[in-house]
Amino acid sequence: MLYANAFAPRLLAELAREFPINTNESREGWTPAVDLTTTDEAYILTADLPGIRYDDLDLSVEQGILTLKGERAAPEDGERTRAERRFGAFKRSFSLPENADTDNISAKYENGVLTVTVPKQAKPQARKIEVVQH
Repeated sequence: MLYANAFAPRLLAELAREFPINTNESREGWTPAVDLTTTDEAYILTADLPGIRYDDLDLSVEQGILTLKGERAAPEDGERTRAERRFGAFKRSFSLPENADTDNISAKYENGVLTVTVPKQAKPQARKIEVVQH
């Protein structure tokens, strides 16, 4: 068991480097669940946003920070005897890795799920440089 746990700190550090989360998240309202995954071609953020209209979402990127903001309005359909759902504004921000292609980010919203695709830039290939004698 000790052998498996020895790798845990390194694995967590690698994940934190891959998807660091900023601390400027909303303390009011609610926080939507978000999955962050990576493929060979892109970083993918998937957020569960049930009950939010498409035009109540704001997705932006600035200086390598991807920010998702929105608001879920509370229904005005009578007095509640039990309330477990959260309403109000939210904000989630994520630091993008250096190789993120921020000019080609795409997003789609379907059935209350937002999927943001951040393509990876191609890594520069090593090349041999010829040295000439003068």
